[in-house]
Amino acid sequence: MPASSHPGAFASWLREHAAPLTHLDPEAPLDDLEPLRALIGDARVVAIGENSWPHR
Repeated sequence: MPASSHPGAFASWLREHAAPLTHLDPEAPLDDLEPLRALIGDARVVAIGENSWPHR
């Protein structure tokens, strides 16, 4: 999403595109990650979370 001077624009985009995770247990089923499959594709390593975002 391009940068915007309207914080509400980001909140709206996030509501439409967010994929909520239901748990943090690595032993639990991974069903909540299914919406990310199209973005991840054949990647073998994927970083998910605040600390994986490139800071500028």
